[in-house]
Amino acid sequence: PQVHWAMSQADCEIAMGVEHSHQNPRWTPIGALGCMRLTPAPPVGEAANVIDGHLRRYSRGPTHMWMSDPGDGLPQELSLTWDTPVRIARVTITFDTLCRDDEHNPWRSGAHAAPQCVSDYELSALVDGAWQELLCVRDNCHRCRSHDVAPVTAGALKLRVLRTCEEGWGARVYSVRVYGESGV
Repeated sequence: PQVHWAMSQADCEIAMGVEHSHQNPRWTPIGALGCMRLTPAPPVGEAANVIDGHLRRYSRGPTHMWMSDPGDGLPQELSLTWDTPVRIARVTITFDTLCRDDEHNPWRSGAHAAPQCVSDYELSALVDGAWQELLCVRDNCHRCRSHDVAPVTAGALKLRVLRTCEEGWGARVYSVRVYGESGV
């Protein structure tokens, strides 16, 4: 009773409906996709994924990344918190630039960057109970970014995603890693 089936004609990022017949040995897209809704929904795109140790997905599924709902618009925020304050001197972030199809990759489509790549973002640290901006980046087009910041001791780090390279996408981040002055 908690599973609902339907057919979708809308494009789906993580799956494609195909058919195979004995007359044609090639798989052919059918233009529709069987879909189902599970209640409760399985966890996909949760914020905790940014610390699972993976820097990419291994299939079409949006696993191992934080994905905000595109319908919620931007900006969106992600925070890492610690029980005791940590020293922050470098932050590395891995954004999603893995396009669904080869034809959507920037080198094929002529685009400057993957449309879902985070373009504008801010990093802030919670220092002595107040948020302190560490940096603000505009017009990013890179998957991996490493930022050396003025060292601070903080109880939390906040990534605020302001814009993606093309409108209509939510925040999509694979990894946020924090290092102290010794690189650890």
